[in-house]
Amino acid sequence: MNSSFRFWIAIFLVCLSTPAFGAGNEMVFRDWALRSAETSAMVLEQRVFVEGSDEVPLLRMTIQRINNDGRAGEAGKLWTVLRIPLSVLLQTGLQFSIDDAEPMSIAFHHCQLTGCFAFLPLTPGLRSNLETGTEARVIFHTLDGRSVSVPVSLFGIKAGIRALEQTTLK
Repeated sequence: MNSSFRFWIAIFLVCLSTPAFGAGNEMVFRDWALRSAETSAMVLEQRVFVEGSDEVPLLRMTIQRINNDGRAGEAGKLWTVLRIPLSVLLQTGLQFSIDDAEPMSIAFHHCQLTGCFAFLPLTPGLRSNLETGTEARVIFHTLDGRSVSVPVSLFGIKAGIRALEQTTLK
């Protein structure tokens, strides 16, 4: 079987996971969307909004490729990127957990006008936990010390990661 045929079989199998097509260049896998990012690279993402709003994001969690130069791109390794709003307590970092697992601490990498970012490599263990879990939880602290706990649905992430990998095959 040649590699082109295998590629199209893989695309077909990904399509069997019944994604819905959203607005523009986007495929939806239950609670996750595969779309073009600002860099034109593809990202798998879920946005969690402030309660009562469809426009104010509280958390943006993406799975994306990051090249060795630190930029998003098609050739890099997969990373989990967490973006939360500004006005958070940076020293405490954030906590990330899946289902009932012990939370792991993640330091913030940087902040810019769009929010504060934390990066976590998508290791085989993390990937397995994301794909078999039902909910991730991100906890951070506001400047006044309040703890904010944000649930993230993991429904659809397995099919979404597979689709992301297919879009970045060379």
